[in-house]
Amino acid sequence: MAGTEFEAIGSFPSMVTSKVIYMDNTTIYTAKLTAGYNNTIQFELSADNGANWEIVTPNVRHTFTNTGTQLKWRAVGAYPSIINWLKVEYHVY
Repeated sequence: MAGTEFEAIGSFPSMVTSKVIYMDNTTIYTAKLTAGYNNTIQFELSADNGANWEIVTPNVRHTFTNTGTQLKWRAVGAYPSIINWLKVEYHVY
């Protein structure tokens, strides 16, 4: 398991998408996103560089339907939404 933490302090319009936060030749099967945020925000993860996005529940480990080797996160919310911090832990095999 490995983890990557990001700070996204401030508001964002309606959607924010990360750059690739993990890329390797090993397949990503599960991940858990945790975040400090306000408002109602829908969080999504992609294990295949954004080809397929899967809605995730914060603080709950998610098993990918579409596995891959390039992990990204995305947040969708009503303006103004604020993410104070965000962390993604992932499992690769």
